[in-house]
Amino acid sequence: MNLTMDIGQPAKGASFTSVDQKKRVFFLRMLSTALGLALLASQSGWSTSVQSSLWWAGLAFGTICLFGRIWSILYIGPVKSLELVRNGPFAMTRNPLYFFSSIGAAGIGLMFGSIGAAVLLFALAAQIFAITARKEERFLDRRFGTAYRDYCRVTPRFWLNPLRFNLNRNLHLDAASIGRTLVDGMWFLAPLPIVVLLNDLHLHGVVAALFTLY
Repeated sequence: MNLTMDIGQPAKGASFTSVDQKKRVFFLRMLSTALGLALLASQSGWSTSVQSSLWWAGLAFGTICLFGRIWSILYIGPVKSLELVRNGPFAMTRNPLYFFSSIGAAGIGLMFGSIGAAVLLFALAAQIFAITARKEERFLDRRFGTAYRDYCRVTPRFWLNPLRFNLNRNLHLDAASIGRTLVDGMWFLAPLPIVVLLNDLHLHGVVAALFTLY
């Protein structure tokens, strides 16, 4: 295992993607917050046992999102835009951070007991990330040329191709990147206690549900 540790500031070459990432994360958070507020006024139409199963599925999706994002950042860390990373999760998809974040978005809908909300949140997140990915692809094509185009020909833009999985362990232990990724990933698990509290409030008639979701 090759480890590179960096606890300082991100490299200058990462400015293009870091600024774009902040805008993307901010927009996704605002959108999810708005949808979350709508979910607070809803109730699940499924039976209690199905709701419980969906809640656990949402927890699983959120956990996959958290660890998938950390796994991805261990490979790309401070070298984003500086090196063409094709190992680890980047061997299976060109955008593992976007894929795992979309999984986390779907998990939020499942936590609220709604398959429909999960599908909607996944689709919205995937579309937002697809727009950003296309912008980044133009930048990476100019920077890495033929090597990047060859990488694109064999690696999906979004969906994981498990057949391309490899165990290359050239990792970058960048404390700042890992810390930010951990905080961002925990945000996908934030609805867990809210859903438990909301269900109790609905059960005792403290909060009335305005509509039902499935």
